[in-house]
Amino acid sequence: MQTLFDSISKNFQERRHIQTLMPKDGLTVVFHVENHKYLLTIGNSKLYFEEVLDSEFPFSIWLTKRAFMELLCGELQLMKLLKRDGWLVKGSFRNLLLLESVLWLCRDYSSGEIDKTG
Repeated sequence: MQTLFDSISKNFQERRHIQTLMPKDGLTVVFHVENHKYLLTIGNSKLYFEEVLDSEFPFSIWLTKRAFMELLCGELQLMKLLKRDGWLVKGSFRNLLLLESVLWLCRDYSSGEIDKTG
């Protein structure tokens, strides 16, 4: 999974046009993935993931590991995953759309396969 996090972060830094989408205060979201919590913080020029033990933020998303991997691999957009599987989201719709845009634009465009084993 760290490989996916690193790829998304690298793409965010290289694709500077994505950074212009970010609000001044950035965006923070907690992904609740089965028994793990992953904090994603996106600033004006930096995006990073970290696993956290206990974190509560106004913007949180609960999903399965499979759905989380599909999201990180760029196989499906966030809204399609949520509609398909009905996962729980806490937070503003505006933040949800912004997160979906950033993750979709930061996906790996290469033809090579990314290791999805985690």
